[in-house]
Amino acid sequence: MTSLIPGDSVQEGIDFTSHVRCPLYDTIPITALERALLDTPHLQRLRRLKQTAFAHLVFPGATHTRFEHSLGVMHMVGALLANLSRNQLHLLRRMDSHKNTNGQGSPEQRTAELADTLEAASALGRDPGVIQIARLAGLLHDLGHAPFSHSGERFLPSWEAIALDLDKGTRSQSLGWIPDWLREALLRKIERTQSQATGTHAHGLLKPVKHEFYSLLMIADLFAGPNRMPSLPGDMGQDVASLLDEDISMRPDSPLARHGVRTLLSQLVTGEIDADRMDYLRRDATHCGVVYGLFDSSRICEAVLFYRDLRTKELNLAIHESGLAAYEDFLRARMSMYRQVYFHKTSTACEAMLSNIRKKIGNFVLPIDIKQYLDFDDESFYFKLHGSMPHNVEAADGELRSLLFNRQLWKRVYEENHATVRFPRSPSLTMGVLQFLRRKGLAAEIIESETSLTRFSPKGRARPQAAFSMNSLKVFVKQQNGSMKVLPIEDYSRLINDLDEERTVQRVFVDPTHCQIGQVRSAIARYIGSPEADTEHPTAGGSGLPEQDVWR
Repeated sequence: MTSLIPGDSVQEGIDFTSHVRCPLYDTIPITALERALLDTPHLQRLRRLKQTAFAHLVFPGATHTRFEHSLGVMHMVGALLANLSRNQLHLLRRMDSHKNTNGQGSPEQRTAELADTLEAASALGRDPGVIQIARLAGLLHDLGHAPFSHSGERFLPSWEAIALDLDKGTRSQSLGWIPDWLREALLRKIERTQSQATGTHAHGLLKPVKHEFYSLLMIADLFAGPNRMPSLPGDMGQDVASLLDEDISMRPDSPLARHGVRTLLSQLVTGEIDADRMDYLRRDATHCGVVYGLFDSSRICEAVLFYRDLRTKELNLAIHESGLAAYEDFLRARMSMYRQVYFHKTSTACEAMLSNIRKKIGNFVLPIDIKQYLDFDDESFYFKLHGSMPHNVEAADGELRSLLFNRQLWKRVYEENHATVRFPRSPSLTMGVLQFLRRKGLAAEIIESETSLTRFSPKGRARPQAAFSMNSLKVFVKQQNGSMKVLPIEDYSRLINDLDEERTVQRVFVDPTHCQIGQVRSAIARYIGSPEADTEHPTAGGSGLPEQDVWR
């Protein structure tokens, strides 16, 4: 098998000491530093976290893990870096070769957006510090995932709990040891979360943290914690974290700062043309046995470039027009995987069950302390939960066993699918259906998902009063006179502006233990079709739904 990514091993500035085999890339070369990290408990835990949570209950082959994905993202970061450097240098050389003899530039002379990108282009391909930091950001980006990946984030502690731990300020607390760069970033996040707590989001700090919080915590632990490995350079952890979180400041003497490439590398790891999605889409599709997530990654790699934003002075990712069709296929692949795999009705039934289980066990949250958190994974969650709070778990034990061990899942009884742009004006009955079922004594939950092709602002939404695009990704377009123009992607890709591709899906699931699903669905149909469907408390007789004790 040969690699699907061109130039993925062409990195002059870095020394690879070993390699691992991979079904996607054939061989993934690794450095001594990466090898040392792979053997830590933090990375080894990822072997016990399934990449796609509960998708294996639908697609039996989807038992691959976050460990494999993390290796793949690291490799894709290297591939994108090598190609980005080569493509940019080739473009700059071509422009310089067109200068005429009296020193005046031809139409292809470097534009303002490209004028001072040569030094950065060289660094991306040859500076070992830049390359290693970027690859480690790819390797460690998912380090903090909870059991069951995104599904398990409902068990994470709140920002209020993090704030209280930080306020105590003693080294005996879970966060007493963290370095200043992480403490300052967390305090900024807490302040921002609190300031945004208005209206319907008044809960503020009661919101649970995301897995990225634990990723930053683990990176700090590996590079700067009390038990850090001597072989790991302590100052590198801050630079790696700065590529994953904008609240983390770079070190002043960082190679990222020296070459001005922090924003660009951050976009390569987790942006709109990023190593994260380029790996997981193909990897998930391969293991699920579907073709939805497949796209021409090599063509995208051959087309990546970068430019300097004249307003922000930051270097940003771009793509040559020749690779735009492949990039749009990449966007479609992502949308198809969300619709067909990630938001499959069976996977979302598992989400509904976890949501109900979370309510039953009350105040249980995963520990803030890193050492304790590392003990929780897909395999240990059930048993650790019983060991930590045996009395509270009793009410949810049967449902948890049904989910984790027996595949006895809740059933979908109602669904709405809207174009997101029209959703606020659409007459949604989902919440009414949920309340109706709960009044009848059924355990029921709503699971909602918003999917879109990209996070870009479409053309009409991007520049209502501004003279510039709000989207950082640009397209390099060759003009008829031979010059190269940098254009906003929403001006050049009709796919970005297809607002109907943004969908909001709401599903209602019920516990089938005490009912017949066919009866429930029929009752819902009668409920939403009756004049009483718009009232807050429809009568039982009007609903057509039997009382719970005769549902079986």
